[in-house]
Amino acid sequence: MSNSRRLTAAGGKPRTFMLSLSLAVLAGCGGQQPARPGASGKPAIEAPPPPPPPAPKAPGTVLKKADVGMGQRGQGYGVGPVATPIATRFRVEQRLVLQNIQHALDLFKAAEGRAVKSHEEFMEKIIKANNIKLPPLPAGQRYLYDPKEEQLMVEQLAP
Repeated sequence: MSNSRRLTAAGGKPRTFMLSLSLAVLAGCGGQQPARPGASGKPAIEAPPPPPPPAPKAPGTVLKKADVGMGQRGQGYGVGPVATPIATRFRVEQRLVLQNIQHALDLFKAAEGRAVKSHEEFMEKIIKANNIKLPPLPAGQRYLYDPKEEQLMVEQLAP
């Protein structure tokens, strides 16, 4: 027996069977519809709590936007036929991490309807939730999320 014969319903054509199957799947089991938000008389959206203050900047430090070349890896190799490709590899890796962070921030903003409010929320909802590994920074530097700028920043000692 051919495959098209097996897919037919009691003397029908394959298209009829597939159409019937599709309609059955789309119709579902006829269960109850979930309650609509706001149907109980309560507002559908609650007012969000005020955002916490940004992470404090240590005195004598400068905040710079996190950018390619900020990481500890890939620096100090010099220039040459071996060193340049090694340094380039780490710069590309950092660029990909920063692009993944920006993409995760865009998705968060689209899904939640707001930007990330604090450094702690950034680390939890963007970095941990998306399994992003931040490149290690040189000694004396750390990452901070700036909610006003909606950017990942690097805090370092002032020159």
